[in-house]
Amino acid sequence: MREFDKFNERAMTAVQNAKNAACHFDNPIVGTDHLLLGILQEGYIEPIFDNQGIKIEYSIDYVQGKIFVGNTTLEDISKLTYSPEFRKVIRFSTAEAELLGRERVGPECLFLGVLRNERGIAFKHLKNFGSEYAGRFILREMRDFVRKHL
Repeated sequence: MREFDKFNERAMTAVQNAKNAACHFDNPIVGTDHLLLGILQEGYIEPIFDNQGIKIEYSIDYVQGKIFVGNTTLEDISKLTYSPEFRKVIRFSTAEAELLGRERVGPECLFLGVLRNERGIAFKHLKNFGSEYAGRFILREMRDFVRKHL
């Protein structure tokens, strides 16, 4: 997939984690919820969550509990497809890397792409993360944090 040409190893690990999650949850389509889980599992963005006072392990558990369990058992991961919202996040992530002056897309750019795609399931999970965390993931603030710390 050409969209992944500019991805660094950590971002590709996050995408692979997302594909594994889709398979694990018997979903033939990789969605933004799987991508968010893949990003969280990769671990590079943990400082973003620490900065917001949120344990990344809690975030992983929360997202896993929200993923729809499908009814299609997939034996071959290469048969997976990407949802339109997933593809949109990939495009947003590439744009975020450019805004940050980065040559490669990293997991932090993927996370910013998730935040930009307000129609995606992953964004809704973050938005509904819990009343104590509501409103903490503000794109501008996250972009500034990434610029300074990652």
